Amino acid sequence: MAGTPAFVVSGFLALGGLALVGACANVVQPPEGAQAVGLSHDAALPSASGVAPDGSAPLASANAPSGAPPASGAPSSSAAPVPSGAPSAAPSGSAEPPAAASGKQATATLGEPKFEGGDVPKAKAAIDKLGKAIAKCVNEHGGLRTAKGTIEVQFLVRAQGIAEGVDITDSKGIDPEAKKCVRDLLKKKAIGTPSSDPVGVTFKVDLESAAP
Repeated sequence: MAGTPAFVVSGFLALGGLALVGACANVVQPPEGAQAVGLSHDAALPSASGVAPDGSAPLASANAPSGAPPASGAPSSSAAPVPSGAPSAAPSGSAEPPAAASGKQATATLGEPKFEGGDVPKAKAAIDKLGKAIAKCVNEHGGLRTAKGTIEVQFLVRAQGIAEGVDITDSKGIDPEAKKCVRDLLKKKAIGTPSSDPVGVTFKVDLESAAP
């Protein structure tokens, strides 16, 4: 092909290349109908795990009845009814001990007051008025524990005329709570003006069982 122009040769080569590419395309590409059949066949096959190929929920079995219970067979969460006669709680094993028996009711008789360092003229009348209150202290705080009992009270009377420094120097047949009650009863109680400052006062209370 000597003397043939170069652009003519290039044209022939280009046409030959296009014909070769078209032939290859017809051989490799499958028919359109066959491709469609292959896709529908794959979609119809279920996966081994029961999940559809597109990742959706498992396909329901065609043979399972619509009202069948779940396959797990788990029992209902509701508990069995408790018998109405069953006790609600076990009885407590601890019981409070019975209260201690109270002592006897007592009456109080006040003795003559004794003075030291002077005199308190109105002390006798003031002390006698406390007889019922002293008996009440004994009866409300254990009662009389023996057939007879005694209380000995001592205090000071200063210029103000009131009992100060009250103390129970001796007692018999009563509880400590009764002694405290009598002591608190006499504190700051008006006794009378003393002849000197201070005057010591001591008096005794005799206790006996009250008549039934």
